[in-house]
Amino acid sequence: MKKKFETKWLTIISLASVLIIWGIVPVFLKKLLSVFTPVELTFTRFFVASSIYGAFVILKNRRQVLELLRDDFKFFVLITLFSPITPMLLFNYGILNVTVGTASVFVAIEPALVYLIAAIMGREKWIPGRMASILVAMAGVVLVTLSRQTWGIDWWISLIFVILTPVAWTVSTLVSKEIVAKYSPAVILSLPCMIASLCLIPALSKNYIPAILSMESSMWLALGFCIFPGMIFGFTVWYWCLKRMNASTITASLYLMPIVTTGGGIFFLGEPMSWLKGVGMFIAISGLCLTHFIYSPQRQRPSF
Repeated sequence: MKKKFETKWLTIISLASVLIIWGIVPVFLKKLLSVFTPVELTFTRFFVASSIYGAFVILKNRRQVLELLRDDFKFFVLITLFSPITPMLLFNYGILNVTVGTASVFVAIEPALVYLIAAIMGREKWIPGRMASILVAMAGVVLVTLSRQTWGIDWWISLIFVILTPVAWTVSTLVSKEIVAKYSPAVILSLPCMIASLCLIPALSKNYIPAILSMESSMWLALGFCIFPGMIFGFTVWYWCLKRMNASTITASLYLMPIVTTGGGIFFLGEPMSWLKGVGMFIAISGLCLTHFIYSPQRQRPSF
């Protein structure tokens, strides 16, 4: 019992640390987009991280890679096609013209999206209170969107990418949940993410290498933070927590990120913060918390 209690709190603390790091990462991603295109930034992060994971796997877990290819090739294909690269690429395109705080609010609707999809497919029961709380959250998202004073075509295009981000994260999380119980995070993030990142090479611009060579030290630090704490530590702990928590619980933890990201955007990037945006964020996060913690079917059951 004591060991189970300690594991529970270790999981919670680990997940919280990851979400704080991931809350700060978008701030540095936006700075790096002044040097890279969204494709180049996504490729750089995942290629470097998957190479490091690959080196570890070669030394420690070669047998698991062979088992994945031999026994679970279908899942190998799925986690390659629906790797975290897709949502991160969409997110990078989104924050070109949308503030990181606004983008983070949209990403946080993933848990509600998971429930809506499951309810439509008949896998979860329709709960009136839960549907009402989702509508409250969506109303908050609308207020966040309306807090912008001007809307150009570039902003709307970026907003579409932001909206698609939680959809891609939902698919990636659901696909990964089926396989993380059997294989280590390093295996999942090595070969599949390496293959997915290599597919981005044809989209790299001719200025990619010169841009890397001419980066200032502050940009190298930002890139290093996005790769090492943001990816290698972050995804390792994320998948470790995914083994020990159900998918809806771990995605609900994303509610912490908009607060951290918005604060970082205001402090580091000078992004505006209007009263309408603040009210919208509060309503959106309140609705999402009601969705999961008050009206969740699993509320009476332990998540561990």
